[in-house]
Amino acid sequence: MARTDRADDDDYKVTLHAEIAEILRASGTEWMTTQEIADQVNARGRYHKKDGSEVTDFQIHGRTRNYSNLFDRDGSRVRLRVVEGTALWNPETYHLALRFAAERHSGQTVPGTSLPYLVHVTSVAAEVMRGIALEPVENPDLAIGCALLHDVLEDTKTKFDEVSASFGADIAGGVAALSKNKLLPKTAQLEDSLARIRARPMEVWVVKLADRIVNLQPPPKHWDGAKRRAYQTEARRIHEALASAHGVLGHRLAEMIEAYSAFLDPRAD
Repeated sequence: MARTDRADDDDYKVTLHAEIAEILRASGTEWMTTQEIADQVNARGRYHKKDGSEVTDFQIHGRTRNYSNLFDRDGSRVRLRVVEGTALWNPETYHLALRFAAERHSGQTVPGTSLPYLVHVTSVAAEVMRGIALEPVENPDLAIGCALLHDVLEDTKTKFDEVSASFGADIAGGVAALSKNKLLPKTAQLEDSLARIRARPMEVWVVKLADRIVNLQPPPKHWDGAKRRAYQTEARRIHEALASAHGVLGHRLAEMIEAYSAFLDPRAD
């Protein structure tokens, strides 16, 4: 699991290492000095220290040293780590899981739309791929496989053993953890799923973060204010339980949670 690194006591603030990664991503593989990064962090205004003071080059130096899996360092220069000749994930895993998901979700649509359900599945996978490109995980194939298959147990007639036989026990276990137990009372299903997700590798955690990011779109028009507020509250609970696993996706979910506030009053639709 990634270390927790909050900007202040507000759970919905960006972490410093995620903000550094976002800045360096815009520069591609180019080096930036710690002072240049500090200046951009301060100018962007998304990361705030508890005491309100500005971020210094010394702080950038220390944070990038602590996250050596994310950053290359050369004296006062920093860039995103590049692993030459190493794929982020196996495209064969992606192709097989996408085909499996397409077959199992055939005929299903995104709720409230006429779009094929595969749009949701691939949107979740896209969030995961962006996230792990910025902040790598140990097993990207596990993250991608679970992202593409995350609803096949909950929303289709697919059995656990079918997923396990095709993709292995780790992906099947992750998909099972991401699936709600519909035998439980509805009010208990989220906490049960979060507990099972937290018992799995962090690659499974990031899929749940990505799933809720994608789902925080404009709600169905028939949802009343109470339903909308409850959905935002659920999202906050997911963030509280899982955001420590991944700075980039945790911050992205926090942004989407706050943006969802614009939809809380159905009269504004």
